[in-house]
Amino acid sequence: ELLEATRLGLGEPLEGALTRSLEAFYDFVSVRGTLFRALVRSGVGSDNEVDHHVERVRSSIISQVVLRTGLDAQKPAIRWRLRAWIGAVESLALEISGDEQLTSEHFVAALTDAFLGIFSGPSMESKSGPE
Repeated sequence: ELLEATRLGLGEPLEGALTRSLEAFYDFVSVRGTLFRALVRSGVGSDNEVDHHVERVRSSIISQVVLRTGLDAQKPAIRWRLRAWIGAVESLALEISGDEQLTSEHFVAALTDAFLGIFSGPSMESKSGPE
């Protein structure tokens, strides 16, 4: 259900697709916050089935980003950035139910800015890690 709701549409500009996907992620966590926290905080590392499910979601999101952006996920520096951004999404999502000031708009803006910052600028054009 989460994977389908957050799928990055191919027929829309990347920023719009990212916004829609992050809004869906926020909505999912808003409704299922207890489940999400249990999966991310206590389930990962303690249960192989949970690990597999969480990793499947992460890998799907990374695959969608790679498909939409043309980034080369085989390059370690790109793969690290993709994982860093996924970590930021999960970390901020853990704050949704505990911080009344964290609206969907703030969530989307923070993570869109993080995405654009991680995948643009001089560090992406330089040798910022092994090829």
